[in-house]
Amino acid sequence: MNVKQLLILTGTVSMGLTLVLMCSLFLSGSLESAHAAGPWYVAPGGNDSNSCLSAIEPCATINGAIGLASSADIIYVAAGIYTGTTSEIVLIDKDVTLSGGWDVTFSTQEDLSIIDGENSRRDILINSEVTATLEHFSIQRGLYGGGGGIFTNGTLTLDNCSVISNTASNEGGGVFIQHGGTLTLNQSSIGYNKANSGGGIFSAWGTLNINNSTLYNNFANGGGGINNLGGDVSLNSTTISGNEVGTMSGGGFRNEDDGSVTLQNTIIAGNSGDFGPDCNGGFNSQGYNLIGDDSGCTFSSSIGDLLNLNPGLFPSLMGSPPYYALLPNSPAIDAGNPTGCTDDEGSTISLDQRGATRSIDGNGDGSTLCDIGAYEFNPSIPETHQVSIPCIFNNYCHDFFDDFSNPASGWEVVDTEYERTEYLNGEYRVAPKQAGYTYYYPAPTCSRENYTVEVDARWASTPGGSYGILFGMLVDYSRFYTLEIDTDYQDFIIWRRDSSGWTEIVPYTTSSAINEGIATNHLKITRDGIQITLEVNGTVLGTWSDDSLTGFTRVGVIVFPYYEQSTYDVRFDNFAVSN
Repeated sequence: MNVKQLLILTGTVSMGLTLVLMCSLFLSGSLESAHAAGPWYVAPGGNDSNSCLSAIEPCATINGAIGLASSADIIYVAAGIYTGTTSEIVLIDKDVTLSGGWDVTFSTQEDLSIIDGENSRRDILINSEVTATLEHFSIQRGLYGGGGGIFTNGTLTLDNCSVISNTASNEGGGVFIQHGGTLTLNQSSIGYNKANSGGGIFSAWGTLNINNSTLYNNFANGGGGINNLGGDVSLNSTTISGNEVGTMSGGGFRNEDDGSVTLQNTIIAGNSGDFGPDCNGGFNSQGYNLIGDDSGCTFSSSIGDLLNLNPGLFPSLMGSPPYYALLPNSPAIDAGNPTGCTDDEGSTISLDQRGATRSIDGNGDGSTLCDIGAYEFNPSIPETHQVSIPCIFNNYCHDFFDDFSNPASGWEVVDTEYERTEYLNGEYRVAPKQAGYTYYYPAPTCSRENYTVEVDARWASTPGGSYGILFGMLVDYSRFYTLEIDTDYQDFIIWRRDSSGWTEIVPYTTSSAINEGIATNHLKITRDGIQITLEVNGTVLGTWSDDSLTGFTRVGVIVFPYYEQSTYDVRFDNFAVSN
């Protein structure tokens, strides 16, 4: 059996509504009166040969508008997807502000503009001695040796942005901050990025300020969320959770080479790794932080710090840019600085990441203290009090569910000579173009040890092979297991793939519980230590053991077309993983 190993990290974009009060240019007078030769406009239906000075004559590319702009100009970018063919999609070589997410008339800012590297190039490059601001952008699917999403030599501020599903073969899957560069995150999120060091952010003697933001589900061998190499970092009212480290240390944050890290009102918890799951290195507290597991770091505790506690985060991400809400019993509620939460400049943070009011009475004791982390709990908001899921262990991965109604929830979307994958009519579509390969797609969720994974699956074309569940996958892809269902013969098989090749854990076995042909099958695998239990359409088909099934592992879906036919089309829905 041949194997095509698809190693591109998946990611998450939540395209929700985000309302901001900004840009008085839209409140009075002409839009073109702000500058003698600006502001500038960009839209997917534009043309770089246009004047780009009005909403009806926009540029087609962001680089086209930057080329026309003067220093300190503002460029309005309509919602849509922006791609390119050069080494980076956007090159910022002058001081500009890119304001994204506008509708086609540039009268309402209610979305995100997407810079998409299509897993083939970097998204954004910031030149040295440049000061730039981006707001309401999703920077996604960038690919480069260092800084897959963003590489900055200058000063960059991201407001209400998502940096998601980017990959670097070396450092900085989401962002690489070069020596002398500065990055400031405000009300933003960085998730599902992958690198060797610094899955979310890698700073090489740079400056990093994070305010009211969330880093989640990033992966690296060292520093899953952040890897700071000798730089200066300030974390303020920030949440770092669900990140993962491989062979080295610091699932949430790795600080090395005498880097300076100062944090206040911040949560670093629920990350994973064999050593220093939440943190590694030295950290300086300014008080009122919650650290889930401080065993891997030197943490100079201060007033109000909460150590080795479950943060009580809502089990799934919400909003755009994504954030973790607090559960009603979270110890982070009303546990922030009693004088108020502040940012890296000491200014009061009056709103949380999603724009809700800070410092309310969250636990009903009459106090109005801000909460620890990027989210302010409000008992009147339904999302935070309808569900309470207690967790009693430090290293955990949140439950995950995807009905594929959000076309940017993080699964890989590609169109290559081998396969096409996409979100289609509320399902995840896998359409292989060549038979004889195993196509597998890890879910956009973190590794866990014992779990149940289930999915609805069906053929949307003539059956031509098998489909099923990927499980037991190590973070370096060196070992994984597959459950495959063949609806022509109503049989199943469970394989292990590792350095020795393919090994049958369960040989081809026929079961009438499997629905034939194009009918939907509900598949469920439970991993309990070395035990594997299979359930199909509510019927338990057996439990087996394999001594090689060890460690924290990932899950996903697989398709194996073995007939030579013109069309293969498999659909997946209601994918769920629970601890």
